[in-house]
Amino acid sequence: PVTEGWDGTFIGRPMPQTDYWFRVFLEDGREFKGHFSLVRGTD
Repeated sequence: PVTEGWDGTFIGRPMPQTDYWFRVFLEDGREFKGHFSLVRGTD
């Protein structure tokens, strides 16, 4: 499902602005790797 995205929190606490890397292993054996930078706006 498509969502509005991640709000930059984990267990209700804001995560630091930094770079994050991830690996996802699917049940069919595929693997996805990637990274993103968490940058907060000035709203």
